[in-house]
Amino acid sequence: MVIIEFFLIYSGVGSVSPNEYYNDIGRGRRQNLQYLYFNEGFGVGKFNEYRYIGKTHTIKKSKNTVRIILLGDSYVESFQIFQRDHFSVIAKNELEDKYQNKKFEILNLGRSGFDIADMYAYQKLLAEKFNPDYIFYILSREDLKPKYSDPLRPKTVLVGDSLKIKLDTNQKKINSFNRNKLFIQHSTILNMLNLGIKKTKNTPLPSILLGKLYPLETAKNEPIMKSSKDDEKNEVTKAIIENFNSKRIVIINRDIPPLPDYFYKLLDIKGVNHYEFGTSLNKLLESGVDPNYWEITDKSGHWNQTGHEVVGRKLANIINQLINN
Repeated sequence: MVIIEFFLIYSGVGSVSPNEYYNDIGRGRRQNLQYLYFNEGFGVGKFNEYRYIGKTHTIKKSKNTVRIILLGDSYVESFQIFQRDHFSVIAKNELEDKYQNKKFEILNLGRSGFDIADMYAYQKLLAEKFNPDYIFYILSREDLKPKYSDPLRPKTVLVGDSLKIKLDTNQKKINSFNRNKLFIQHSTILNMLNLGIKKTKNTPLPSILLGKLYPLETAKNEPIMKSSKDDEKNEVTKAIIENFNSKRIVIINRDIPPLPDYFYKLLDIKGVNHYEFGTSLNKLLESGVDPNYWEITDKSGHWNQTGHEVVGRKLANIINQLINN
């Protein structure tokens, strides 16, 4: 087992837990940790000292710099690709070619599993420290209803008529995390076992073991699209939009299906700029290229390199519109 552990660690085939508990943001990515992931794609990168993927940028912004922060879920964090292929890097390079006298910094603060309430908490606790010119929420319909899926992440909640960011300080939960991390942060085998146990809580074991040979259960577990009527009942989402700074916050629908009508209406009432990636992605599909299909692994999942390229050019176009208005 020791030999296997050393092989997994030093060959990069296996990975240890990328998470740590912090007093300011709760469970977050580990500082200065290099990672290598095999999924539908192949990603190599590093979490920097500020706990996000990509080049480290100081809190203080230099002159002639346009700084943009991206908030979103796994489509933004993007473990599936090399950083040079990430849509934020593509957008940055295109903008700096266009504006020789400006510097662009696009910080990727996306986190897998985030919904709009998680993004808002990250905005208040981390993103605003960087004094960005714009904060982009890159989300889909499924991200509009707070799930509170991780008890150790900060929660955006309504207290009376006011939004509050609350971090669970339950010492038992924190102590449990700290005990477990001693093993999963240093052992790839134990980390894989831990991830496997977590997966069995949401996915039937036969489906995990048999994969495509277990289609009936897979079909049962496909996500059901929530109606806009159900989403509209969520007061936290409404309050988040009402608290947006319309001069700095930008909403982008990352998916092809549109967001609910009520959501666009709330954005328009507040005067928040909103854009779509779906138009560009749909054109790609119509040309016969699937932005979510990975030929190397024969899997569908997050955006592939072509998807990132198209989305990156669209992001550059959006930023160009914003700074010229």
